[in-house]
Amino acid sequence: MKIIYSLLFAWILVGQVQAQQEISVPLMTHLSNFDQANPAYIPENQWVVRLPSIGFGMMHNGPSFSDLFDKQSSGSYKIDGNQAIDKFDKHNIFGASFSGDLLGISYTTGGGDVFSLKYGMYVQAAMDYSNDAAKLLLKGNGEYVGESLVVGPGFSIHAYDKLGIGYARKLDQWSFGARVNFLFGRKTLSTDEHFAKLTTNGDYYALDLLTNYTVKSSNFLNIDMNTNDVTFEDMTYKPGLGKSGFGVGIDFGFSYQIDDKSSVFSSITNMGSINWKEKTTTYSSHQHSTYNGVQITNLAKLDTASLAGMLDSIQQFVNLEATSSGTFKTKLNPTYMAGGTWKLTDKTTFNGVIAINEIMGNILPSVGVGVQQQMNDWAWIGGSVSYQNKRLNHLGVNTTLKFGPVQMFMATDNIMTFIFPKSSGTFHLRAGMNLLLGRVKKRSTIYGLG
Repeated sequence: MKIIYSLLFAWILVGQVQAQQEISVPLMTHLSNFDQANPAYIPENQWVVRLPSIGFGMMHNGPSFSDLFDKQSSGSYKIDGNQAIDKFDKHNIFGASFSGDLLGISYTTGGGDVFSLKYGMYVQAAMDYSNDAAKLLLKGNGEYVGESLVVGPGFSIHAYDKLGIGYARKLDQWSFGARVNFLFGRKTLSTDEHFAKLTTNGDYYALDLLTNYTVKSSNFLNIDMNTNDVTFEDMTYKPGLGKSGFGVGIDFGFSYQIDDKSSVFSSITNMGSINWKEKTTTYSSHQHSTYNGVQITNLAKLDTASLAGMLDSIQQFVNLEATSSGTFKTKLNPTYMAGGTWKLTDKTTFNGVIAINEIMGNILPSVGVGVQQQMNDWAWIGGSVSYQNKRLNHLGVNTTLKFGPVQMFMATDNIMTFIFPKSSGTFHLRAGMNLLLGRVKKRSTIYGLG
């Protein structure tokens, strides 16, 4: 039972830490951090020193909290599987992210050349689960006697450092930019294969289980196959670059200035992979087993005793094998983006962006439009509306303050999360600082359209 409990803990850990592209920052074209979305961005300041910029994100494209839980007269909440079961897709994605851009610097020449260097630490995590898995959790297997449910979830979690070296160049109305990212892996846990088909027969709830599972770990966890004890590696942050793996990635983008008021851009970011080599282990289960007398209780009726008994029974025929992995490779989740800017006045700018995220083989589109208003020489405010995770209810807000050379900003893709948290499928918040020094003397690109 220790293995099952620990893997459930790791599953929960995945849920608490990827996966979506931020919409607010790509709509804040006055911000030097815009190069996060488009490496072809040309700053208006000669020197930009990137101080820490920290972002958190969480998303779920399935039902929200209010879909899953029904409020009782006592004020407590109870799981109601009937009202939520039809809102799951065939494939559902739950993800979260931590993005820590810790330090960077860029220099822009009078000729339109931009040289940049930046360092950050990132956590990308995602879980892909089926609607059959949701049915099993919400209703148990009693309602599916004689049926087969494909329940195997897939997951990935990668913690790594990134050192990026970038170059951008302005050529007349065009700007091109690329950034090579050196990736230093800290730890990972991910599934290569995640197929599990569960069939409940009518004879005493006999279970027929077909598994084809492969989980790969590097510096994440260890399972003792003799005692079933599970131990996790040290999860505390340690200064310096990750040493568990190494890889290379690339970001690329371009911009085109249509006229004095409008421009468009396109980019591909977060491409790359990491080869893991330290404390690598593969855990696998490839078997066809039958076991009598296991009834899986739905979550609404589950208590500690029934959970323990159920997991003990299941573990008797879910056997994991451990082998040394040597080295293995994992891919990052790339983002494809296109957008445009239209400057209504010197102080009012409209922006639009389309982003496509690729997460565990699933394509998740996002669309956003926003406006930025410069209030005075030191303050900007902005708002946005975006479609994310199958919902057109994301209202973003942001603000930027500038005192001398110090630029500070804060943004969220969805302020509704803080107002109606139980109905939201997305959480996002980013805040950061920059030092802006000098002005590029020979700059023909209009402000905000570089």
